[in-house]
Amino acid sequence: MTERLQLIIAGHIGRGYQPYDVEFEGHRVLGTLACARRAHDRLNEPIVVKEALDRAGAGEALRREITMLDRLTGRLTDTRYPAQLTRLVGHNPDHAPPFLVATCRGEPLRRWESELPWDPARTGPVVDDLLRILRYLAMTRIVHGRIGFDTLRWDGKGLQLTDFEHATLAGGTRPACSCCPPRPATPAHPADDVTAAGLVVYRLYTGETVAGPAEAAERLDLQDTPLRVLLENVFSPDPRKVPEARELLRRRRLPDPVTRPGSASPMPEREAEARRDFERLRHEQRAFRQSMPRQPDAAPPSSFRALLTGLLLVAALVVVVVVAAL
Repeated sequence: MTERLQLIIAGHIGRGYQPYDVEFEGHRVLGTLACARRAHDRLNEPIVVKEALDRAGAGEALRREITMLDRLTGRLTDTRYPAQLTRLVGHNPDHAPPFLVATCRGEPLRRWESELPWDPARTGPVVDDLLRILRYLAMTRIVHGRIGFDTLRWDGKGLQLTDFEHATLAGGTRPACSCCPPRPATPAHPADDVTAAGLVVYRLYTGETVAGPAEAAERLDLQDTPLRVLLENVFSPDPRKVPEARELLRRRRLPDPVTRPGSASPMPEREAEARRDFERLRHEQRAFRQSMPRQPDAAPPSSFRALLTGLLLVAALVVVVVVAAL
């Protein structure tokens, strides 16, 4: 059934509401904070319409997802928006209930859970896409917070991460959710997503269900060398020891998807590093100056004054001789 929605289109904030025709494909699927309905637009792109439920925190969760998806769109501008991430099409905060429209392809990995483990030829591309997703999140400083078999979707060709209603920025407070397990009180860290993705990778390759990172770390020693190398320290309880997304890409010998050709690191990160180095040097210079005792201005030493007087006398004598010669 075709329906015309009124949306604030992503990237066109100042233009007000615009019509957006969608063709709904099925019934609404009830979630914890929103109900979702699959559809496709006039270009036949698969999308999802998510409406906030009338529950505590539902509206805030929808606004959080809009903010995070808008951040992805604004930060990932150097290349074509990656297919591995859901993309915000638009939203309507004034509708009752408020809703958003985002791209959504494939089905949750949960659908293929009974078929695991997959053969390496099938698992490899999925894992590669998952590592690229981690890199995009790290580059934009977003911590998704719910990477797993329900938020990762697969269409037989590629993987896509959806559902950013629990996401926050690195260093921020993890959103509370009564429908989810309790989360640590420490600030959100990119290592959270790396560890969660590691559990997905472990399950894809082994087919084993583990209770959490600690059990996965114990069982990892029994796995083949390639999997042990890829997931080394991924399940560490210390986020400082968990490898970054770039390191996981290196272990898989994959290029960095956010690095510009000919540059060693993404331009935004290089600029940020340069600014950090500059500020660090300024701070060190200021601290050094403050640590040095201030000395009163001293008069030139007597030897220097005598030398200066002698030079002036010689210069005067030379002038007299020259004038006399004329």
